[in-house]
Amino acid sequence: MIKKETGVTLISLSIAVIIILVITGMIVYSAKDSVYIEKLTNMQNDVANLRDKVSLYYSKYADIPAKTEYPDVSNLENAGVIGANDTGKFLILELESLEGLTLNYGKDYETYKANNYENLTDLTDIYIINETSHNIFYVEGIRVNQNGETKMYYTDYTQGDKEAVEIIEVKEIPIPEGFYHVGDTTLKEGYVISDEKEDDLDNTKGGNQYVWIPVDGILGEDGTIDDVRGTNGKKKILLGRYEFNELGVPSEYSENDYKEETQQEHTTSGYGNTIAKDIEGFIESVRKNGGYYIARFEASKNVETNKVESKYGKNVYNNTTQLNAASVCQNLYAGIHSDLMNSYAWDTAILFIQKYSTDDDYSRQKRLQATLESTGKASNGTDYDVRCNIYDMAGNCMEWTTETSDDSKYPCMGRGGSYYYSDDFTSDRIIGKTVSSYDYISFRPILYF
Repeated sequence: MIKKETGVTLISLSIAVIIILVITGMIVYSAKDSVYIEKLTNMQNDVANLRDKVSLYYSKYADIPAKTEYPDVSNLENAGVIGANDTGKFLILELESLEGLTLNYGKDYETYKANNYENLTDLTDIYIINETSHNIFYVEGIRVNQNGETKMYYTDYTQGDKEAVEIIEVKEIPIPEGFYHVGDTTLKEGYVISDEKEDDLDNTKGGNQYVWIPVDGILGEDGTIDDVRGTNGKKKILLGRYEFNELGVPSEYSENDYKEETQQEHTTSGYGNTIAKDIEGFIESVRKNGGYYIARFEASKNVETNKVESKYGKNVYNNTTQLNAASVCQNLYAGIHSDLMNSYAWDTAILFIQKYSTDDDYSRQKRLQATLESTGKASNGTDYDVRCNIYDMAGNCMEWTTETSDDSKYPCMGRGGSYYYSDDFTSDRIIGKTVSSYDYISFRPILYF
């Protein structure tokens, strides 16, 4: 019997070796490639993480955590990642200002903090940010070799924007002396301050609380009504006097019935009502500082000092004239201007609420309760009307303002809805006499620098 060989031939062995070598080569190449991809992914994850953290920081402080300019970004220019929006300086990100941050790269930041370097350009394992666009870059970059080609990556995209888009600057939020930021409130949700250091959002420490209304500019100077509506892209909050249609869409107030009088105009009309103590100064302050503060709550009264307050759950300061409301709102604090709410402040606050709350038609909000309640709080403990941390602009009480009616018998102007009138809207205007006082009309102070 002939015995059959079960081994392999030299040819088959050679083929097998070749196949193994080819497969091995592919595996080695893929392993190298995966190392590059892992490094790139780590850097891209860092950039995405930093972008989120910076966005939160900016929404809270209206500023970026970066002050020191990085002097040489020629590598970014050569790579083509600097875009049309990157018009500002490139600054070193101050990582310790960003809470809960974990990064794969950026170890040179510790060297920067310790001031242990001769030249800033010696620091390359570091993240920088453009002050205008807020785009973030890794200076050292990640080198990727793929299919025989070498590429450098400095951020999570490969080419900067060729066309600039409008970037609306939000100025740093100023806090008056003697006031303190409450909680972790951000600009968009309603940035709250209190004159009580340990106060919280529930107002348990009983401080007077105010909310910052951020402003992008002045209507007519820094944008048009189309910018306010968002017709030209991102909605702007422009200081102005507005009226709102049935959908809540704003138009510039253009009638002659009501005015925010200057002192000279008021002297001429002589109607006897009270106007803003310095409306031109208010507008200039908003232009310079990028906003103003309004009381978080409708006014209440300290029975011991007889001073006006902005506190939660207090008896509403009502049954008072427009003249008295203006008088008690002025000179509340040393070093900062205070006054009765004016029509610019009221209407622009509505724009702010419509932009950043879920109610883009908040200007058309009707009465939310049918009985008079305490400030910010219904008798059953329900918060009926609070948007962006601001209470009761749509209900509880109407509120006196410094706007003037052209009716000499009824020159005083109130705004908003009340428990008493079911058909009033947040943006509504009412007129009253200089001696008028009702339980359904209160008021609200403002602060500006």
